[in-house]
Amino acid sequence: MDSVYAGNGTGYSDDELYDGYQDYYIIVPTPAETFVHYFYLIVFPYFLFFGTFGNIISTALLSRYSHNVWSTCVYMTLIFPLDLIKLYVECGNDWIGELSNKELNLSAKILLMSNAVCKVYTFVYSLLLQEVRWILVAIAIETMIVLKTPTRIYNMCTRERANAIMLFISVMLITLDLHFFWTHGLVRPGDDPSISFFMCTYVNELSDDFRDYIWPNINFFIKDILPCCIILGCIVVSITGLVRKSSRVYDNYLEKYFLDTKALRELSKAMFVVCIVSFLSTMCDIIEYSLLFMINSGILEIEYDKNILIMSSLSVSKNIFVSHKFWIFYVFCERFRSDVKNLFRALCRPFKWRAGRKFNRRYVEESQEREITLPESEACLNEHFVATYSENNAL
Repeated sequence: MDSVYAGNGTGYSDDELYDGYQDYYIIVPTPAETFVHYFYLIVFPYFLFFGTFGNIISTALLSRYSHNVWSTCVYMTLIFPLDLIKLYVECGNDWIGELSNKELNLSAKILLMSNAVCKVYTFVYSLLLQEVRWILVAIAIETMIVLKTPTRIYNMCTRERANAIMLFISVMLITLDLHFFWTHGLVRPGDDPSISFFMCTYVNELSDDFRDYIWPNINFFIKDILPCCIILGCIVVSITGLVRKSSRVYDNYLEKYFLDTKALRELSKAMFVVCIVSFLSTMCDIIEYSLLFMINSGILEIEYDKNILIMSSLSVSKNIFVSHKFWIFYVFCERFRSDVKNLFRALCRPFKWRAGRKFNRRYVEESQEREITLPESEACLNEHFVATYSENNAL
């Protein structure tokens, strides 16, 4: 009995007190957490809806433009689906987590399904993020060619070259990320005495330095730093060609090879804005990685609420860039706007036809009811009027 009273002087052990009061213990969220929670609940469905709508339509239209306007659009037909997957994985998962008060994490559940899923999921998602960055680099380079030296478009910007570049990027990144199949796996509680839960993590015991330092820095350099520098250089060079007033001089030359030079010129400006947006999105990733590294290393100390607001702002900014590329093409390209409107008219035409049929059917039924309820004298007058009108027409 002495051991029982020695814990807290209340007559109960510490475990009994915790079991008795854990149902009444409530963690009060900070004002920053409350704001972020409701902000995510409102804004993330908007990102998911417009991202789905815009990326699907843009993929269909730019696939057509890659054949008859500009071959560089073929890159965007891959960027939009990859952006949509990224939007669902990151934005959708965060939104579901906020709906469930951080009790449900779909990405974590998928990772913990099996050892094979853990390996494949980490490999595919890492490949997806790197692929997006390097295809945007290819877009930035070809946009620089169009704006700086338009006479080289026909020779250097072709669908065959674009397909070869995408294949080259994919092969190189797959080779780089193959290590996930032997360095990552699902760790179960029985595998390690220090682990009491399932975890998809680095399982290669040969090199902890590779896990903690080498691979994170390699991935950060390849996925963020190097593409960001190349895109920035292409933007700077493209500005000199964009402000040049003699761009229309090349239209006569380009008309020999391209059917719609106006759409080509507008799409090149839209791609230039896409390069700027991709640069800003990459900078958000760089800032987020740098802040997390400095906070975890103890180099930088930030208050809890400020840290939440900064990380939430970076997350929202990246989701804006991913879900709103459609509006860049809609604003800058007249042909894109026209095709979107025509697409909506084509989609709405069956509904208009059905509505017209219902209206005509209702009008006929109302006319028949009106004739049935018409007084006999008025009916006779109507018959006389119709007969007179018919005789006049006959004469």
